[in-house]
Amino acid sequence: VSSVFDYWFHVQDGPGSHVVLKRDHPGQDVPEQTLREAAILAALKSYRTNDSKADVMCALVKDVRKVKGWAHGQVAVDSVLQNLHVDIDQSLEEKLAKK
Repeated sequence: VSSVFDYWFHVQDGPGSHVVLKRDHPGQDVPEQTLREAAILAALKSYRTNDSKADVMCALVKDVRKVKGWAHGQVAVDSVLQNLHVDIDQSLEEKLAKK
């Protein structure tokens, strides 16, 4: 359901869920705070959930691909846009749900 120009986030160096941040078009600017919140959500649903900080990669969906023969959920990332070092806020999901 994602578009090639959407952003994909995943915690670095271990298992976790990915987060896709939808954009309306490839030129749509996304506030830095929104990128950081998406990265924190990815960290919260990963092996780093109980840590205070995490490193999360951000890539375009078009640069993330499944590889035949790899384990379920494993992907190759051809190009990382940026790495975000985030403070994990355990209450972020609740805060965002109230907005």
